[in-house]
Amino acid sequence: PQTKNAPVLENFKDRRNPLGSVKASDANDSGFIAQFCAICQIKSGFRRSFPLRRKQGSGCFRRPLSGKIVDMFFLFSKVLAFVLTAQLHSVFCLLGAGLCSVFGARRLARRAVVLAFLLPLIYSWTFVGEILVRPLENHIGVPAPEQIDKAKGIIVLGGFTGGSVVSEDRGEAQISSAGERFLKAVELARLYPDKPVWFSGFSSQIRPRGWSEAEITRRLVVQLGLPLNRFSFEEKSQNTAQNADFMFQNVQPQAGEKWILVTSASHMKRSLASFRKAGWDNITGYPVSFQTTENAHLGTFSPGKGFSLMNIALHEYVGYLAYWLSGRI
Repeated sequence: PQTKNAPVLENFKDRRNPLGSVKASDANDSGFIAQFCAICQIKSGFRRSFPLRRKQGSGCFRRPLSGKIVDMFFLFSKVLAFVLTAQLHSVFCLLGAGLCSVFGARRLARRAVVLAFLLPLIYSWTFVGEILVRPLENHIGVPAPEQIDKAKGIIVLGGFTGGSVVSEDRGEAQISSAGERFLKAVELARLYPDKPVWFSGFSSQIRPRGWSEAEITRRLVVQLGLPLNRFSFEEKSQNTAQNADFMFQNVQPQAGEKWILVTSASHMKRSLASFRKAGWDNITGYPVSFQTTENAHLGTFSPGKGFSLMNIALHEYVGYLAYWLSGRI
């Protein structure tokens, strides 16, 4: 009887203390599980700090002097965007070199100084930025006309308008380098007159001033001689996650309805993920404003273009990670 009970007691011991019974051959699996658990803890902590469901008084909002409710995730994203600006990386390296010198780490300080001078040269070679941006822009292709024919309507994300303060001060609607979003919207509105076209976006500023994106877009539409009632406007969103949420509330798509989403090619992957998370089960992307060729090449030395590509890459990759950690995708 004692011999028969021995395996049972051994199994019981394993269940009470499973880690104690792990064999040496399972060490790699245990290490992977530990890393996975650590990532899950980071993700859950990030979600607690920046919850997906934003309610007034929930702790993820703050009320500034103007009385407007501000999403803390939105504030965090703006601070992070400033830190990630490629033009500031050399400055950060020099500041780090100064701190290292103060604390006696002279070798590390010299390396930081060298890196501060190398980074602008590396970023100015467009090959580096294109390597990062190209996978984003190749995420999906331009939809065929047959796909657009079957769609219920078209959604165009904001971000294509120019300076809001300058527009109001000059009395002229400005357009940015992402203006192809607006041009594609006008083209699709003319090709498919029976399909509703929505513009989604209010402002990307923490404290909006000047004309809103919707106001600038309306003026652009009027300047082109198009009927204003041909287009609809969502005028509350300030980031991609809000674009998806507020558009879903406005449109309330039925099951099986197909919609076309127009935005910049580098922004498409995060946009589609955000819309699907918000409940858009049948959304098809229409990428515009390409910055890279489809296939790789050696690139050129162009500081303006190179830094622009690096900023796009950092914004999208870190933005995608932040959205994933906070449950927005």
